[in-house]
Amino acid sequence: MLYGRINDFELQNVSRCIGIIVFLSLFINCKNDSKANADNRAESEKELVAQDYVEPGIKWGYIDRSGAITISEKFDDCREFSNGLAAASKAGLWGYIDTKGKWKIEPNYRGAWSFKEGLAKVKVLDGKYGYLDSDGKMVVEANWDDADNFYEGFAKVAKNNRYQFITENGKLLTEDNWDRASRFENGFATISNGGWWGLIDASGKITVNPIYESIGIMRNNRAPIEIKGHWGYIDSLGNAVIPPKYENAIEFQNNVAVVKNGDQWLWIDTLGQVLQRQTCDLVFELGLDRWAAWRQDTYALVSHEGKMLTPFQYSQLNKFNEGLAVFGKEGTYGFLDTTGEHRISNIFLLAWDFKNGAARYSLGKGMGFINPTGKSFYEELFPDVRDYNEGLAKVQTVHR
Repeated sequence: MLYGRINDFELQNVSRCIGIIVFLSLFINCKNDSKANADNRAESEKELVAQDYVEPGIKWGYIDRSGAITISEKFDDCREFSNGLAAASKAGLWGYIDTKGKWKIEPNYRGAWSFKEGLAKVKVLDGKYGYLDSDGKMVVEANWDDADNFYEGFAKVAKNNRYQFITENGKLLTEDNWDRASRFENGFATISNGGWWGLIDASGKITVNPIYESIGIMRNNRAPIEIKGHWGYIDSLGNAVIPPKYENAIEFQNNVAVVKNGDQWLWIDTLGQVLQRQTCDLVFELGLDRWAAWRQDTYALVSHEGKMLTPFQYSQLNKFNEGLAVFGKEGTYGFLDTTGEHRISNIFLLAWDFKNGAARYSLGKGMGFINPTGKSFYEELFPDVRDYNEGLAKVQTVHR
């Protein structure tokens, strides 16, 4: 009897083992089938991309700061370098190349963008968005219908037309979602539900409930808000600090803001005291404590507290970058400083903002770069070139 029991026991164990083996075999086969199906779908998506692909006649490469071509023109498109890599596309798919033009992350994506705060947004073959690190690891899974770059540690993402914020490891800042939202700036982001706007902070707390028709960026503990067509300012807790009595209002820069009252724009401090008045049609911020005033199709440079630094004489005034701003006058372009002095004369047919010590220009026969003194980096001009970043600039050397 004992022998029989032992045999029965052994037979039961053998049966259990066989059952487990069969289950594991089925599980592994299912996983393999699932992986195979995913691989097949990816290949099918790639085939669809290949079918739609039309090769451009002109390719892109990169030059260094001496104008020498360091990466030959072999990419359909590409972006600026960041984190030592640049997003580039070939045959309709995007990946990332290193500074020698070698693929560091293979082109397997429908879209790829530059790195921001250590992560890069990518669009996978099924159209969803996620984020990669510089080793190609998908740090934030591609589960989002739309996505923005990271700013101040958070990225705005969307699913089913509702916006949320995620951290750099893909976790939600809060379970709440909104019709619309802005990126984080100075510790706050604007959010909107049902057409009404409020503010959320970096802890995920709604510090200002969505009750305003419009809301601007919080600076100097002040944000412009609109109520029934009138503008004023609140602090970061939602307290009214300057009553909504103006036709328009601009964000503060360094404790000074500009508001509109009739045909005048008023420069005010954080308590709403008027510092200066100017008669003009529009005012906007240029950075570095400067403003642009617009009247009768011309611009003037205005000081921090509202004093005119130049006459109304410019056809264009860009924001200040690296201490200089592009101005347009009499059909040509140059650069001025914060005092209004023309540091680089308006001799260019086109000019772009300074970035990393270089600004693009055109004289009509091609594009080149100048330094902040106006001296050309090199004599050669290119049919098309973009800004330098990490020492390299995207370039085309063949005319269209």
